[in-house]
Amino acid sequence: MDTQLRSLEPMLRTLALRAARRVTSGPQLTYLADEFAQVARIAAWDALGRYDASQGARPETFVYATVDARLQGAVLSAFNIVWGKPMGPGRGRLPVRVGGGICVVRQILRSAAFTAVAIALTSCGWAAAIYATEISADQLAGRWASEAGTSLTFHADHTFTSENFDKLPVASDCSHPSDLSSGRWAFHSETSADETASRGTVLSLTFSADDCRVDTYLFGDEDDPSMCPTADPDEACDSIGYLHRTK
Repeated sequence: MDTQLRSLEPMLRTLALRAARRVTSGPQLTYLADEFAQVARIAAWDALGRYDASQGARPETFVYATVDARLQGAVLSAFNIVWGKPMGPGRGRLPVRVGGGICVVRQILRSAAFTAVAIALTSCGWAAAIYATEISADQLAGRWASEAGTSLTFHADHTFTSENFDKLPVASDCSHPSDLSSGRWAFHSETSADETASRGTVLSLTFSADDCRVDTYLFGDEDDPSMCPTADPDEACDSIGYLHRTK
């Protein structure tokens, strides 16, 4: 069977690349194609083990159909991982550490065949593009801190204070980064920040110093969330830039 599998490698690589191009054309393409190729190899191995010559189909035809179907499923799972609900906040993502970075994997993804795909799509440049579980205002209240020394303390009256916020890359978008010490917060509703919203997956922080607004994305399990202040949800935070609730 190993010999057969090696002879199928060109076909498997072609199918994997075609599937990867349905998900992305960016810098992740090569890496994702490699991961899809592994999915294809697993599917081919399964197909060869089930192949019955008495059914009349050539082994290559049987393997092709099996691999193509498995890759279609991987593509659909990939879109679920990257986008969740179409172009908007979703639920059920779990941050995991991969190579020192924080990545996000949908908890619904259980199949071992798709595990590599999940890691490929979320390690780790796309992590911030995947919105996290929503939390309530009560869960938000209190102090959040990062390993890098930045902290945010949220109060029930929609005010907040911060320490060392100017150390975050997103602070450079404000006119006076060193003055970013306090302001008001609100959850995003469907179209904008809304202080009447009692739950959310994205926070708007408006600093008093120069009325600078910073969006902050919430990740992870509802019982152990983390947050990432960023101007671009495709960039995420580095591994020590995520803030976690401390009290």
